[in-house]
Amino acid sequence: MTSPVGNRRRQRSTRLVVAVLLIVLAAATVAGTAVTGSWLLVTVAAAAAVVLGAVATKITHSELLASRREAATDRAEQAKAYAGLTEARTAENVEFAADMTGKVAKRDATIARLEKRLGDAAAELADARRELAVA
Repeated sequence: MTSPVGNRRRQRSTRLVVAVLLIVLAAATVAGTAVTGSWLLVTVAAAAAVVLGAVATKITHSELLASRREAATDRAEQAKAYAGLTEARTAENVEFAADMTGKVAKRDATIARLEKRLGDAAAELADARRELAVA
């Protein structure tokens, strides 16, 4: 079972619940006055329903803007965190590259030294063979 803190689903906002209740109230008002049969009451109820719908729309819009701002803030925080991670990885990569360059240079020096010793040994062998051939 997931903890409430780790749950990424947003809880339904109180503002959205109020907006829905306003629309339900408007519908109930129009339906209630329609039963009376008075066109004046139905017209007044319909006008009130339009006003309540507009208020509900404004409430929903403000909730949408707030959630978008929250999401943008979250994305900005994630970008900063990733920038920090990238900086650390870049530093590690530079350190690794320097270490490997040093190791390659040591190996190249060892190879050059061994090649020189091999060349010297080959020259000594050639000299020894010449001396044996002359003697």
